[in-house]
Amino acid sequence: MFESITLELAAFLMFAVMSIISAAMVLMSKEIMHSALFLAAFFISIAVMYILLGTPFIAAVQVLIYVGGVAVMIIFVIFLVKPKKENGI
Repeated sequence: MFESITLELAAFLMFAVMSIISAAMVLMSKEIMHSALFLAAFFISIAVMYILLGTPFIAAVQVLIYVGGVAVMIIFVIFLVKPKKENGI
């Protein structure tokens, strides 16, 4: 079983696990800024998996639209609004 694992498959599995962990951390993080950074890490890991699957155009679109647009906009809004910390939660 382990004889057939190539470097490409190992990298794909590593980024798949990274995307699952970062997606879970988006949901479980109590700080909104940490959630936004985990969301950007999730989008980047998905883009790397697209590259490993042989679709560089989709990966570039993923980085430009989601990481460059959505994640940066969320971080920008967080800095503008400056959410207050809640006590007891």
